[in-house]
Amino acid sequence: MTWTLEDHEREAIANSATRAFRSDVVDHALSKLRFNDAEISQDDLQKIGEMLFDHAHELLGKYPEANYKSYVLMVMLYFIQGIEEINKPHMQEALTNDRIGINTRVQCAYGIVRYFMNERSG
Repeated sequence: MTWTLEDHEREAIANSATRAFRSDVVDHALSKLRFNDAEISQDDLQKIGEMLFDHAHELLGKYPEANYKSYVLMVMLYFIQGIEEINKPHMQEALTNDRIGINTRVQCAYGIVRYFMNERSG
């Protein structure tokens, strides 16, 4: 006897895996960032992180080779720069330049943002 999943069962399993992945990515990104606890609650940060994950997934979901680290870095980039900045043409051009692997593109973008943040604060 062969067990075959129906379409809605496969979809439910995939959705469950995506929710778990989203939660892991957001938790990891939040653990790397520092926020003033008086300004925003952890619950609000989690909700914002999940929304930012969805934006990151719009880009990274197109690339099967996109890895966990790239998702974490993209969520961090969205927190640091904001959706508007990441969606500007120069950032989108850099992030969608297929001559370079997606994981390398995300790591470079994150490195550049961190460099300029350090320059401004230092």
